[in-house]
Amino acid sequence: MKRTLLHYYILLLSLLIVSCTKEIIDTTGNLTGVISDSRSGAFLSGVSVALAPTGKTYTTGVDGKYEFRGIESQEYSVSVSKSGYQSDKRTAFIQVGQDTNLDFQLTPSTGNLVLSQNSIDFGNDATTLTFDIANNGNAALTWQLSENASWLSCNPTSGSTQAGEKSSIVVNIDREGLGRGNYSQTIAVSSNGGSGIINVSMSVQGLMISISPEELDFGPTTTSMELNITNNGSGNISYTITPSNNWIKLSRSTGTFTKTENITVSVDRTSLSEGDHYGNLILTIGEDKFIIPVRMNIPSKEKPTVALQIVDNVTYSSATFKGAIASIGSAKVSKHGFCWSTSEEPTVSSTGICNLGDSEKAKDFTYNTASLEPSTTYYVRAYAENIEGISYSNQMKFQTTGTPQLATVETGAVSNIQSTQAQITGNIISLGNTDGLSQYGHVWNTKQSPTISNSKNQLGSTESTGTFNSTLTDLSPNTKYYVRSYAVNSVGTSYGNEVSFTTSYADVVLSTGSINNITHNTATCNASITSKGGHTITEKGFCWGASSKPTLSNNSITSSSTSDTFSANISGLSESTTYHIRAYVKTEDGKTFYGNDVAFSTTAKGVKIDKNGYGEDSNWTR
Repeated sequence: MKRTLLHYYILLLSLLIVSCTKEIIDTTGNLTGVISDSRSGAFLSGVSVALAPTGKTYTTGVDGKYEFRGIESQEYSVSVSKSGYQSDKRTAFIQVGQDTNLDFQLTPSTGNLVLSQNSIDFGNDATTLTFDIANNGNAALTWQLSENASWLSCNPTSGSTQAGEKSSIVVNIDREGLGRGNYSQTIAVSSNGGSGIINVSMSVQGLMISISPEELDFGPTTTSMELNITNNGSGNISYTITPSNNWIKLSRSTGTFTKTENITVSVDRTSLSEGDHYGNLILTIGEDKFIIPVRMNIPSKEKPTVALQIVDNVTYSSATFKGAIASIGSAKVSKHGFCWSTSEEPTVSSTGICNLGDSEKAKDFTYNTASLEPSTTYYVRAYAENIEGISYSNQMKFQTTGTPQLATVETGAVSNIQSTQAQITGNIISLGNTDGLSQYGHVWNTKQSPTISNSKNQLGSTESTGTFNSTLTDLSPNTKYYVRSYAVNSVGTSYGNEVSFTTSYADVVLSTGSINNITHNTATCNASITSKGGHTITEKGFCWGASSKPTLSNNSITSSSTSDTFSANISGLSESTTYHIRAYVKTEDGKTFYGNDVAFSTTAKGVKIDKNGYGEDSNWTR
């Protein structure tokens, strides 16, 4: 009997101990992966793997593998790095009691040489050309150039180009001292990211001279002429030029040039007799000689001989006259100048006249008048007077321009109106009696009468009237704007008529945030609105369900928050169940917009997941 009672006591004590034992629930999982080279596929050892927010790290061995075991169920940030490779960072969500695999492929950090061209041809004339060294890799590119021709040089010959950038190389050639023919050479480019060759070619034509005019005929009145010597070949040319008579004068008699040389040739009639006079110029280039005939005529010495050469720099109120006394006649010139009028054949009796004084020799002369009327036709002649009388030159006709005014522009129609941009036309009616516009386009603002101090499009300069188009950018959604065409000339800035328009709505952009305080039947949801797109928000909240991308046709709850950041507590969930949840908003115009889909799982009954992802017991199972 005593033994039987003892057995009962032992059995009862065992039952009490078992009933008071706390149930153990596993809340952890594992993260594993393999890290390899993205190009060769080889496994990478010595890669540092960091797990946040735990602070745990792991270094891979020769098999490239890493693992983190027994870590709490939540989302982690996994960062991998190795010297000589680009680092990578990704996220992984650890499920309870499951292995999560996350592999990485790291890209080596290297430069990559790309040449803009593989040949350069200088032809017969060019002396300086360029090419580019680009780096399409992901690390700095160190490069060097080499060539061995005395006529070829590069600058710079070495350097370093960062990833995504390019360096410009200037290539120069020197034809001096080279014989006629074709030449070629190569430029070798070597680098830590590859190598390349650029073929360089050029030609030397030698001496090829043309002279214009081939004969200089000064006639009875001309005092100076331009002699043009052109090198149609290549290289520098040194020359001397010698007149046959002392009445032939030169602006210079020796020089060196590459392409064109202009020499002023004049004649001095002062001590010469009446009649025709002949001479020549001897142009010597190396061993080659060229003869340019020169002739002129001395008329009978009576009245002066005068010529009007050009009317230049005509504006709305001024012009420049250029003339010449070809011969003073039988005595010195007592006065000379210009006379002009709105009638043909102006004389010294006209209201427009200038007197530039006397002269004892032939000469050029110039006068600037600043008393003209705008938009008026004038006639002008040069004159010179001595004791024999007054001589007049040929007549020239010119017209002054209109008075400069502001340009005239119109604002056209607005089209293709979107939430952040719109298109608009304009029309330049008049340039304002100026040579052109330095700037034109459209200006816009949310206030009336926009100017160039507000937002604007600059379409450059123009010398033509007509229509133009531009695009207004960086606009705000659902906003009224005012826009005008504008034009800038030498007088100032003018504006066209004002046109208004309202941009369209853009989509509301919102983000579903973290899910906190998860239990077996409740959770706290968070969200934020990034952009309202011009809408007025009338309602915000969350919707959830068992499938991805839930809508308001599933479960939903509203938030009373007036802030762009809001949250809500949902309840009535099932334990150990995966849910999908999205934030939503409704707008005043009846539209609904959703945020991104976020998945979460409720716990088993008795476990609560706090905001840090850690579980805690809420009751005991007996």
